[in-house]
Amino acid sequence: MQKRGPPPADAGSMSAKPAASPLSGFVEELDLHVRARYPLLYLATWEEHRLDEVLARLADSHGKSLVTWSITQGLRRRDARGGAPVEGPKDPAEALAAVAQLTEPSLVVFKDFHAYLNDPLVVRALRELAQQLKSSYTTLILVSPVVNIPTELEKEICVLDVPLPSTHGLGVLLRDIVHVVREGRRATVDLNNETVEPLLKAALGLTLSEAENAFAKAIAKDQKLDSRPGGALGGRAREGPRRRRWVGQHGQRCLGA
Repeated sequence: MQKRGPPPADAGSMSAKPAASPLSGFVEELDLHVRARYPLLYLATWEEHRLDEVLARLADSHGKSLVTWSITQGLRRRDARGGAPVEGPKDPAEALAAVAQLTEPSLVVFKDFHAYLNDPLVVRALRELAQQLKSSYTTLILVSPVVNIPTELEKEICVLDVPLPSTHGLGVLLRDIVHVVREGRRATVDLNNETVEPLLKAALGLTLSEAENAFAKAIAKDQKLDSRPGGALGGRAREGPRRRRWVGQHGQRCLGA
């Protein structure tokens, strides 16, 4: 979730009517699983950067260290709590072994780990780590746009689907774009309270990045941002939540949820 500047006075009301954010419900559910000391969570999302801020706030609210892993950067501590530095291996199995050695309560986030869940060594290491984490205050969170759960891990991992942006979230993005466009006088903005709502509804099912690209494309093409059919979202009709290949078929998979 990127920080957005304040909207200009003449665009401040251009948004859908305020409603409970789907993301807030997800955050409450995620917080509940962390408090319940679930050892392994799997968050399905394309919007990794949007989730980073949520996880940082969650770790801080629980007084836990935030540690991340990726194949390019290895294991790294990301919070500023002043605890012991963490720098660990890039190898997936070795990184899991390093998590087992953490001495402080932590949220440990492994990014794009689905690619390694076909490796029997990694699967075995995860199963053993899950048992160990049950007696700790550390939670391992796998973040990926693809849900790949080996049979051996189906009873160990809780899968949560991160919701796509609501019309309110898309409205915040659109107000920011309108602000930048009008300041730079790069294009004409022809939107009001009546025309902006269908535009935001048409963008439902897109990530923030996809919606931003669609709006930017319209500006680059026509030097205009409006709600004409075939305008900002022409060819990108509402796609709906396309990600739910696994969760959508089987429902939220959390033992006892």
